Amino acid sequence: MTDLNTDGIESFQSKLKEVKGQVKKKVEEIKHKHETLESYFEDIELAAKTSAASIKERIDVLLSSFLVELSITGDKHKSVSKGKLKTAENLLSSIVSLMNITKSVQDYGSLNQMFIHLNKSKYELKSKIEATNKILDAESVEEAIFALNEGLQQIEEEDMFGEVEVYYNGQLKKTDKTEGYKKNITITTDYAYRLLRRDRRQRHPTTTRRSD
Repeated sequence: MTDLNTDGIESFQSKLKEVKGQVKKKVEEIKHKHETLESYFEDIELAAKTSAASIKERIDVLLSSFLVELSITGDKHKSVSKGKLKTAENLLSSIVSLMNITKSVQDYGSLNQMFIHLNKSKYELKSKIEATNKILDAESVEEAIFALNEGLQQIEEEDMFGEVEVYYNGQLKKTDKTEGYKKNITITTDYAYRLLRRDRRQRHPTTTRRSD
């Protein structure tokens, strides 16, 4: 009887060692998968932040270029408009001056001086008005509005940055709904990680590929 119990315990202990080895192997396997999954989400976060930084940098470049073009175009058209204003103001000033001179001639001048003044002033006034009208009638910008690039407008109207898909055993099983988002967000590990690796290979061709 004692021998049987001993045999039973030894057999059980042997079985425990076998099961322990299997469970330990399973633990290591799950641990590896867990660490890999963590790295997937870390990589997705990095990819999203990198993409956002790249987009911001590109937008800054586009904005800088646009502001330079805006300054050049604005200066050109504002110069024309300012020239028209200056021309109109000069005509007004000339008329005011002519009125003062005419009043003086009327009060203190002789009939001959009045005659000469009237003929000369009428001609000069007509010439100045014609020259002014020629400038004022020239085509010029009267209104300017901002038209946002269609691509940037689409970004401005977007309500989500990207998608993250979740795969189970290599297969997309479902679409997760994440509270706080306006749309359903598909959560993807393998797909997102493949995109990240492709992006890394494009930016760093010599970088050693990471094993899945």
